[in-house]
Amino acid sequence: RLPATILERRALCREAEELLATHPQLTR
Repeated sequence: RLPATILERRALCREAEELLATHPQLTR
């Protein structure tokens, strides 16, 4: 399911940022 609301999108972005912060080797 695609995120419908901006809040959901921002939540996913935050999770991704936290993931990158905890795993620096996962650079884009």
